[in-house]
Amino acid sequence: MDLADYRLLVLDNVTHLPRESLIRLRQWREAGGMLFIALGDRVDLRYYNEDLLPALFRGVKLGNLLGTTEATGLSYSLTPRVPGHAAFAGFEAEVGKPITGSQFWRIVEVQVNREVRTLAEFGPGLPAMVEGDGAVLLASSVDGRWNNLPTHAAFLPLVHQGLEAVLRERGGENVTVGEPIRALVEQAQIPAGSDLYAVGPGGVELAIRSTVSRRGYLLESEPTAIPGFYDVRAGERTLIRRAVNVDPAESDLMPLTESQIAELFPGEFVRTLAPDESLRNPVREARYGREFWKELVALVLGLLVLEAWLGRRGVA
Repeated sequence: MDLADYRLLVLDNVTHLPRESLIRLRQWREAGGMLFIALGDRVDLRYYNEDLLPALFRGVKLGNLLGTTEATGLSYSLTPRVPGHAAFAGFEAEVGKPITGSQFWRIVEVQVNREVRTLAEFGPGLPAMVEGDGAVLLASSVDGRWNNLPTHAAFLPLVHQGLEAVLRERGGENVTVGEPIRALVEQAQIPAGSDLYAVGPGGVELAIRSTVSRRGYLLESEPTAIPGFYDVRAGERTLIRRAVNVDPAESDLMPLTESQIAELFPGEFVRTLAPDESLRNPVREARYGREFWKELVALVLGLLVLEAWLGRRGVA
């Protein structure tokens, strides 16, 4: 099939690809196509190392199979290596702490070069999820045969956000305020000698930095400051358009903790009340010693006495 209109392809426990298909996939990758690879019991490790990975995901090599195919004996846990990565958004991700309670009974050893980043691991020297050059590889399966990950609540967000992270790496559609705009464009799209920049709402301009890759030019703008549509241009020619939105976390309706509320008022005394606690006493205590009504009443009475005295003297 023609993959020209597709940006990302998932290879899930794929055994073998015909030579013609692999050649077309390699050309599609070089033109900007992205991959998410999951392994499994049908994967031929030798074929992956000799043909598939050199063509589609360079810098990655598969080693031995570890563990068993049954939920007995040794198991591995998935722990983040890069907690702030987009694939782990919404998780309480900490280095060395399992991101999910799922157990992995069978995994594949993965070796990577410096250009490939380890996002999560099964243990020291055992990469679990690696990312590089518009591709992500999971060193286990997603069909429930090698682990019980699909039966855990973390499965869907982890897989979906992993796919989204691949897309965003090369200029995905989802950009939030404060993030730069990234895109991959072909060299032929940029006229010779033209300036690269991005134009946003109200005519705001952002500088663009370009990096040459084997698949074209990787463009990255300065961080965006306001939401709206941004056009990435080469001279007067528009290359791409991106929608920049406000981070959904800013509309999070979860109540703040007492410590978070106190942090909003540095250097001030902050007291929080429970929902069933009366407001009367705290208001009284907060106002005690700050009111001057007694002094004002005494002053008014004094003025009245003075006025009466002056009136009597005037009459006399």
